[in-house]
Amino acid sequence: MEQNTSKSAGWSFKPPRQELNLIKFCSRFEPLDMPTIAQLREEINAAHPEDMMMFLNILPPMEQIIQQIPYTLPLLETIFHKCISTSEKDGVAFPKNDLCCDQLFCQLVWWMAFSEQTNSPALRKHLPSFLEYQSCVQSLMSAIGEHCPHLIRRAQEDRSQMAACLESLGCHGLVNCSSGLIRITDAVYLEMLKYLEHIKMLCLQVKEFSTPKVGGSADPSFESHQRQMSMRLSQVYQRLKLNETIECFLTEVCQNQQITSLLRIVRKRVGSDKSLIGLFNAFSRAAPDDFELQQLDPIIAQLIVLFKNSYDKLLSMCPTNKIGNEGSPTISNTSTSSSRTCSSSNTSNFSTSDNDNEKENVRIERLKDEVQKLRKELRLANYTITELRKKVEASEEPSECSIPFPDYPDATSYYNCSAKEQISLIVKRLSELFIYASNDVRGEIDNFPEFLDQPNLQMEVILRSLLGCHTAVLNYVKGKKSKLIIEKTSSEDEPSTDAHILDASINAFLYRQFKTKGEQISHELIELQSSNFAKYPSLQSSFKFKRFLEECLAVCWDIVCGVEKRLTLEYEGEELVGSRHSRGTHSSSSSRIRQFLWPGLVDANSNRVYLKAIVLT
Repeated sequence: MEQNTSKSAGWSFKPPRQELNLIKFCSRFEPLDMPTIAQLREEINAAHPEDMMMFLNILPPMEQIIQQIPYTLPLLETIFHKCISTSEKDGVAFPKNDLCCDQLFCQLVWWMAFSEQTNSPALRKHLPSFLEYQSCVQSLMSAIGEHCPHLIRRAQEDRSQMAACLESLGCHGLVNCSSGLIRITDAVYLEMLKYLEHIKMLCLQVKEFSTPKVGGSADPSFESHQRQMSMRLSQVYQRLKLNETIECFLTEVCQNQQITSLLRIVRKRVGSDKSLIGLFNAFSRAAPDDFELQQLDPIIAQLIVLFKNSYDKLLSMCPTNKIGNEGSPTISNTSTSSSRTCSSSNTSNFSTSDNDNEKENVRIERLKDEVQKLRKELRLANYTITELRKKVEASEEPSECSIPFPDYPDATSYYNCSAKEQISLIVKRLSELFIYASNDVRGEIDNFPEFLDQPNLQMEVILRSLLGCHTAVLNYVKGKKSKLIIEKTSSEDEPSTDAHILDASINAFLYRQFKTKGEQISHELIELQSSNFAKYPSLQSSFKFKRFLEECLAVCWDIVCGVEKRLTLEYEGEELVGSRHSRGTHSSSSSRIRQFLWPGLVDANSNRVYLKAIVLT
């Protein structure tokens, strides 16, 4: 009974029983008949060696002859034998490019794979079998192995890759656990649950370990840099014990053998699947014109086994033992008739060649072991040299005293000295704050109805926010100082060193208060600044604007009290000065300042500019 075929939108859907084969053969040329092939072989054998290349030009194109394999295998054998004889007699190079050896090998691989894909004679009736032309293939592979060793080496690499892909299929399937074999997803789920419970237990231990026994919560100031620098020996031992305990906790968190093993299995599975897909795509691209993969979704392991068997048969016909060692194999260039005559004499030499090959393999393995041992010793020596170099460099570095001697009058100012790194950090934070305000904050408030298409108003609000935070911090610090300082230690016009030390100490005290317990202070100052923009109700609901105010407040605290130098913001002036101002969107012909976009950072005492103000002219 005929099988039904349904059609839809130009596509033809057939039952899957017709797609039993993996490879489909569809001939594009009429094959040469046997009398024509026999006549061409006689003319080639009778041709003079000098006329050989001219005769190749008279023959049908080599691509067409190769596409008609296996019918043209006897003709190809004769052509190769004649070319080899001519090249040996005249000392000319073998014309491997003219003979299209790469295309020939590819065609042989696909033909053999097509012939071996099934044992059913009904499905292999399109092409002759391999056994009918085995002698011709043997002769051609001998010629290719001698004159195209690079092609054989590449084929060996392809075969090794296919073998590795087939071997990697064993990493898929069920995994073992205490309860038996389970799926990989179930194993990952169970191990993650166990790991989560273990992490929770460690978190509780760390919390109990870090909570002080007396008092409620630990004050971070007890582990400040100054406290750590003035520890006694017994306290150093306690700190060592604490750090060792923390190290044990972190080691347990980071090292989990079960999860590491599952990760290794999954990575191997991912690599295996990528290799399988890559091989399938390579087969699809390399298919000759007469062959194609019949199934769009084939059994990939079956396809790889099919091509690997084809590679095995072809590579077994060429002497590969000399290709890998000498670079160019030496094989006998005989035709089909002479190879049959010499088969008995070659059999007697198999045992001798096998013994030589075995000795050579043993010698190569011994050399590989020696090379591996020398490489290991070299790596160890390089590591030792690197470690010694690091120790020498560390010993040559000048040692700095971390703890100052407290027996000089300016000891207090030492702890409040302004390092270059601190000022650089403040300059960096102030610059990044301008970028955040220009991109994120303006991008959000530009959608508010009060600020729609009003860039000048947007920048004015941003500038007023920063200046308001700076003024609020200054007023807060001055208010605290007025409560602490009752009498001035010197006159207004001649400030003394004691007054400077006292002022720096109060700044450091207020700055430390803000860093440790400054949530209430920040909340009050932010509420004060938000009230200044009450006429813009949309700003009250802007998360980015609120975050911008918090960053402004933190930077202003760093400017006012974070360093010993008296840093201040510069946001006034009428004339453009190149050393103090940078132009924004401007008129290059004018030097009059029309608007400040962002203030500059200046040392109030030395008038040094750390960050230029950004202005419009």
